[in-house]
Amino acid sequence: MRIAHLADNHIGYPQFGLEERDADFARAFEKAVDEILARDVDLVLHSGDLFEKPSPRIAHLDFIYSQARRLKDAGIPMFCILGNHDRPRVFAHHSAQSFLAKLGVVHLLSPAGQADFTVWNDTFIAGISYNSPESTENAADFWEQAFAELEEHARLYPIRLMMLHQGIAGLMPPIMPSELSLESLPKNFHYIALGHIHFPALQPFGGGFIAYPGSTEPWRWEELRNKDFGFYIVEVEENKVNVERVGWKSQRLLLQKRIYAPEELEELCNIVEQERLLPIVDLSFPVEIQAEIQRHHKYEILQKSCLRLFFHLEAQAVPSISFEPNLSDPSQLFRQYFGQQALEESLAETLTRLSASIMENWQEQREVVYQMLQQYLKQ
Repeated sequence: MRIAHLADNHIGYPQFGLEERDADFARAFEKAVDEILARDVDLVLHSGDLFEKPSPRIAHLDFIYSQARRLKDAGIPMFCILGNHDRPRVFAHHSAQSFLAKLGVVHLLSPAGQADFTVWNDTFIAGISYNSPESTENAADFWEQAFAELEEHARLYPIRLMMLHQGIAGLMPPIMPSELSLESLPKNFHYIALGHIHFPALQPFGGGFIAYPGSTEPWRWEELRNKDFGFYIVEVEENKVNVERVGWKSQRLLLQKRIYAPEELEELCNIVEQERLLPIVDLSFPVEIQAEIQRHHKYEILQKSCLRLFFHLEAQAVPSISFEPNLSDPSQLFRQYFGQQALEESLAETLTRLSASIMENWQEQREVVYQMLQQYLKQ
C-alpha cells in the first residue's frame, strides 16, 4: 500500500496582496498531483487546510476539482479532513470539501469535527477535523473518547491510518501553541498523518510513524527555513512502514537579505536577474546608508527585477547620554547630541536652540524636563 500524505496547500492565498502568489500556491499543488501520479500511489491522505478560506472563490474550487479529478481518473481516491483555515466557522455550514465530496472527487471525513472513519480495500482510515480548544467542551474528555473509539474500531484491520489537523507537543516548535501531546494519541496506527504545522516533521510512533508533511509553498517568511516544500510517500507492507520525502523549492524565489554597503546590491541583482519568475525580496539595511542605497544605479534595476521589493531600515542605536540637572550650559549637551544624528545642520541647530530654550524657561523644573527629554530622545 502506497499512500501520499499532504496538507496545508492554502489554495486561494494572494500572499502580499499578489495574484501571482495565488497562482504560485496553485502551481505547487498541481506539482504535488503530478508527483503522485508518477509514483504508483494507491490513495491520498489530505490533513486539512486545502484552501486558505472556508469559502473559496469559484476559480479556486474549480481548480481543486480538476486536480482531484485527475487523481480519481487514475484510480487514486483522495481522503481529507478540514483544517482551521478551511473549516466553516460553524460546523453545520457546508465546507468546500463537502461540495467536492458531493461531486465525487474526494472523500470527506469528520465534516462536523467528530471522530470519523471509513474503510477502503481493508484499510482503516480515521479522521478528525480541526477542533479548537475554545470550540470543544471538555476537550480532554472529547479527545480521550474519540481516540479510544477509533482505536477499538481500527484493531480489526491490517492497515490503519489516521488524519488529524492539530498542534502536537513534542513534534512542533516549542514556541507554538499545541492542543495535544504525543502521549495522548493512539498507538495502534501504522501512520498518523498530521496537518497544521508548516514545517516538515517525521518520527517513529507506535507501530509506524507520525508526521507533518509541511506546506507545499511558503505561507510565511519564517517557512523559508524549510529545506524543501512538498509531501510524504508512505509505504505500508506486512506491518513494515517506510516513508519517503518528495520535495521541491518554492515556486518563486522569496529572499530575505541584509546588506551593509551599497556595493552589495551588485550581487543581489545578479541573483534575482537569473530567476525565471520575478522574485520577492525583503531587503534590510542600516538607516545611515539609505540615501546611498537609493542613489545606487543597481537599486532601480533591482526594483524592476522584483515582483515586490520590501525594505526595512534598521534604526541607529540611540547613544547613551547622562543628563545632569546642574549642567550650566544645556545647549552644549543638546548641540553634541543632535550633531551626532543623521540630520541637516540647520535642523540640528534649531532643535538645539528649542531644547535649550525649554531649559532656560523652566529652571525650577529642570530635573523633570531633563527626564522628559531623555524619554523623548530615546523614542
